[in-house]
Amino acid sequence: MKYQAEYPFPIELDRKNIKNLYIRIVPPDGIVRISAPRRMPDRMIREAIEKRLTWIMTHRMKMLERPAQPVHDYKTGDRILYFGRKYPIQNVRGRRSDAVKFNGKQLLIPCWEGQTSEEAQNSLYRWYAGQLQDAAEPLLEKWQAAIGVSITHLTIRKMKTRWGSCNVRDRRISLNLHLVKYPVQCLEYVIVHELVHLLEKGHNAVFWGYVEQFYPDWRNAKSILNSGGIWG
Repeated sequence: MKYQAEYPFPIELDRKNIKNLYIRIVPPDGIVRISAPRRMPDRMIREAIEKRLTWIMTHRMKMLERPAQPVHDYKTGDRILYFGRKYPIQNVRGRRSDAVKFNGKQLLIPCWEGQTSEEAQNSLYRWYAGQLQDAAEPLLEKWQAAIGVSITHLTIRKMKTRWGSCNVRDRRISLNLHLVKYPVQCLEYVIVHELVHLLEKGHNAVFWGYVEQFYPDWRNAKSILNSGGIWG
């Protein structure tokens, strides 16, 4: 970006086949990511940055002041998040094919000789995906009926910069696997948010009016998500 030096923060510009310009601040380093229409002049992009400069600086500062993300080894005594609460891990002897279990007080993670922390994380994240899917399905059923829309497919995957996404054309929704670490109200808000995109594609006043209508507590849920960032 040829005017990058004008601003005290890194900027990534991605030109796409879209109608409007969007600015996001990406954790953990506070990169300002701009999605802009392919033919939008640099002058208009610069004006958009200037218009939102105070917002950008404020939110970058908050992001950079967040505590460092915890480093987990997934061994007995480590504590990890599961739907808004931290639970201790208890390693139990097992095989690579064994599933993680939750007894209401502890997460029981199978371990084997020579197991690496990455392998233990993979076991946990496979279990996480199933738990998030199970929690999301009844909420999707509830909110599709309430909003009057329907989807064709739900995908659970790890995302670096978004809590969810909606492919309006194919009516497919993706949810960030890390939502399993936050209170269920956050998952419900993201589901409502993505379903509303089937009524209104952009994040404009009409879109947020629908969100307010269907899920009035959305600001609280969004605040919780924003305060925690996307945890690895």
